[in-house]
Amino acid sequence: MRLINLFNNIVLSDAAVFLGIIVLLGLVLQRRPFSQVISGLLKMLIGYFIVVMGTQLISELLFSLQTMVHHSFPGKGIAADLNGLKGFVSKYRANELSLVIVIGFIINIVIARFTPWKYIFLTAPQIYLMGAFLTGVLGRSGMRGFPLIILGSIILGCLLAGMPALAQPWVRKINGKNDFALGHFGVLGYLASAYLGRWLGDPTSSIEEVRFTEGLSFLKDKILFIASAMAIIFIFIALNVGGGKVMGKGNQNYLLFSLLQGLKFAACFAIILWGVKMMLTEIIQAFPGISGKLAPGALPALDCYVLFPLAPRAACVGFLMSMVGGIIGMYLFGWFGLTVFLPTLIFHFYGGATAGIFGNATGGRRGAVVGALAHGLIVSLLAALLALMIHKAGFTTTNTFEFADYGVVGSILGAIVWLFK
Repeated sequence: MRLINLFNNIVLSDAAVFLGIIVLLGLVLQRRPFSQVISGLLKMLIGYFIVVMGTQLISELLFSLQTMVHHSFPGKGIAADLNGLKGFVSKYRANELSLVIVIGFIINIVIARFTPWKYIFLTAPQIYLMGAFLTGVLGRSGMRGFPLIILGSIILGCLLAGMPALAQPWVRKINGKNDFALGHFGVLGYLASAYLGRWLGDPTSSIEEVRFTEGLSFLKDKILFIASAMAIIFIFIALNVGGGKVMGKGNQNYLLFSLLQGLKFAACFAIILWGVKMMLTEIIQAFPGISGKLAPGALPALDCYVLFPLAPRAACVGFLMSMVGGIIGMYLFGWFGLTVFLPTLIFHFYGGATAGIFGNATGGRRGAVVGALAHGLIVSLLAALLALMIHKAGFTTTNTFEFADYGVVGSILGAIVWLFK
């Protein structure tokens, strides 16, 4: 048990260590020269840390923007928070959680080896979060020990293999190749965006190829497009709430501050794109060494940001439209008596950006807009339903998550727990 806890605490709790081990073993098993092994490992780690730096900076900017958005709708809702569920798991179900994660990951490898679902999930934070989520919901039902471990592991292992399999046809279309998969638990929302894009849009009118008049030709540069869009959003929301509620501006004019926040967002996004390209190249080159031994033909399933360099404009538009969908959902679902959640922008950034990319791949510009807007509505509805179900299972109403897969899986499990409790 100590070894399993050590593995979780050292390896799965730190994505850099987890991916570093994967790349190191992959290159060694391919019998690459020592210099190539060290070069591949260091490039992957540096690329990963570049991504982490970019995402941390974007998180700070989004927190500032989120504060302004919440000021725009005072008293309209509450913020989603998983700390209560995670605290329960850490305090009362820590050993079960460790075993659920380790056995679930082994089941993922077994499924990849013996079934057509040849995907190995490598997004360590998502593995931990889904493991904690499943352990918490099942544990709160009164289940403990062996039954909880077995059921939680089976569900986790199937999700680790099955969700990348569901998304792969669209990922392959976006990527133009079949060398990696999507390892992120928002797949059902992304599929909704893709299908809406297919029904309502035109795949030949990609937002990445949009034409601009001569006066706006600078927007052909994708980073300048993102900078302009985000600056407009920051300024618009700042004007709506007033200068006194713009967090962090100090003595600076709040409109100038908002403009610079939008430009900083684009800079951070560029950092993420650079890091993803460096990291992804090394993982793809190293992974056959691992898959060849464990599950021949399997692909690495990686975090959603690996798609951002493939369609950065769609990612930006997807984030913004998902945020709008979350705001609409805040009002719409409140009318039906559901819990109203204020949009959590970091969820809408990752989930909405990915939904925009999926929608753009199947429906072009219209698909990116409509698909991401629908994604925002869907995750808001699922968050409210999830809050209702797990509240009946014994957690506080705020213990919810604005990613689609958590909403669907948690609502089903919460309903079962409620029925048999």
